[in-house]
Amino acid sequence: MADVANDAAMISTHTADSIMASCLECADELKDKTAATVAATAANRQPPKPGFGSTPLLKGAELTEKLEEYLIKKEVEDTTQTMQTTRRKINRFDSPNAPERERWKRLVRMLDGKASLKYLSSHTGTNYEKRRGDLARRMFEKDTIPDEIKNYVKTFKDLVFTE
Repeated sequence: MADVANDAAMISTHTADSIMASCLECADELKDKTAATVAATAANRQPPKPGFGSTPLLKGAELTEKLEEYLIKKEVEDTTQTMQTTRRKINRFDSPNAPERERWKRLVRMLDGKASLKYLSSHTGTNYEKRRGDLARRMFEKDTIPDEIKNYVKTFKDLVFTE
């Protein structure tokens, strides 16, 4: 993400550590956005759009409140309880005392990817969401794509190209 942010700005001020810090600053908001998506989907309701709460950027309790209001309008039953239950499940994957990279690596597996990219784009001022291809290319170049994703893609390719 630091490479893409630097490319976009044409300056080299972002480091992996500074981007990691920005991501973790938003951890609670990203968890809430994901909890709302899961709650809506579980109730067969339309989840909030990925950009919900990103423009303008809502933080903390304000974002949580707006997400709950959205779910109430979508007639998700026991909205607050449902959000809290989902948040607890997401929190099980978080490791707040782990080193930052390890914490993010665990946490990102549970987050709504599109919603997270939208929110982080607003938070950092770099439009990562529109630069997903650049992010994927950088991950490929640096060989940081998780093995489970590599295996999934390989399996998919094998199925497609053998038929």
